[in-house]
Amino acid sequence: MRQVKGFTIVELIIGIAILGILVALAAPSFTESIARRRLDGIANELSTDLQFTRAEAISKNTALTLVASATGYTVGSVKTVTIDSSCSLSSGETLPLSVTFEPTRGMSTAANLVFIGVACSPQTTSTLRVNISTMGVINICSPNGFGGYPSC
Repeated sequence: MRQVKGFTIVELIIGIAILGILVALAAPSFTESIARRRLDGIANELSTDLQFTRAEAISKNTALTLVASATGYTVGSVKTVTIDSSCSLSSGETLPLSVTFEPTRGMSTAANLVFIGVACSPQTTSTLRVNISTMGVINICSPNGFGGYPSC
């Protein structure tokens, strides 16, 4: 009797069907995870650019302004950032929001704590807030428990 090596067509079809079911179950969690990473990336980039704006104001000894709108932000004439179309910026103030850092101590000219919220919906319900104090301190917090960030 001849010994056959390999898979039969039935075994191959069953294997592909099982693989398809596993991929279909895992896809929604990947979508949520990608959206959460996108949100995290945008908030961190905004925070870094705010710190850059403050540092440039101090180093060039001139006031420098970051202007945020719902679709992105501009750092003086130095840099313009357009965020992902599935995400948006919001604020406790009316957009566009201007945050100016003074050159002597890098303090913000805002009257009190200003925040810029980042939301990426409908992929994720999580939001992050980038806070700017009058002293020029910038931090990120999460109003709804986004992993790794302190709550607002």
